[in-house]
Amino acid sequence: MRIIPENTYRNPYLMTVLILVVILVGTVITVAAPMLTPTINSKSDLTPMYTALQLAGKDVYQKEGCVSCHTQTVRPLQSEVTRYVYSRGSTTKPYAEVVSQLHESQYDRPFLWGSRRTGPDLARVGLWYNYNGAEDLLTEMLSMPSDFFPSSNMPKYAFLNNKKLNPNQVRKNMRANRFKFTEAEIIGLTQKTEMDAIVAYLLTLGRTTVDDGTQ
Repeated sequence: MRIIPENTYRNPYLMTVLILVVILVGTVITVAAPMLTPTINSKSDLTPMYTALQLAGKDVYQKEGCVSCHTQTVRPLQSEVTRYVYSRGSTTKPYAEVVSQLHESQYDRPFLWGSRRTGPDLARVGLWYNYNGAEDLLTEMLSMPSDFFPSSNMPKYAFLNNKKLNPNQVRKNMRANRFKFTEAEIIGLTQKTEMDAIVAYLLTLGRTTVDDGTQ
């Protein structure tokens, strides 16, 4: 018994319409419908809002195009987890808890998952350098990447050390994102540089959601 009459296949116009209907139904089921579920729209307390310095760092990260060469998503593959999490000894949590979770990006507008990996994935960089002195090490690494990785083609970002943050702009950005902050926090940015900001931002990646105190 045929579900679709045989002459349907011989009618290009009808076939085009049927194909479009099937694609649209599939799109609604797999893309649109999940966006309406409570799980997608809920926010998790596991990921704290960015501080003023961290948000400024995220803006620097975007401005300098870091997302063009680095992803921020550990995909649910054993090889991914081994390379970017377990091989660095940054956590002992089970596989399902260390792959990227939706709530990790709940405050990112736009999201910074990226697609190219000219450089390593940075979703767990905050775990890799979760120790005293990590700020200084990352500052040196961003300033002169080739000193740490001779074959790296990453640009030198030493100039960020000489670029002061604009506290008023950061205040506006915090309000636009509806993040909580105090005036004392904004005033504290007066002597901070873009390097301080991007380092503070990088050290949040993965640390607040996966850290189990291993380091």
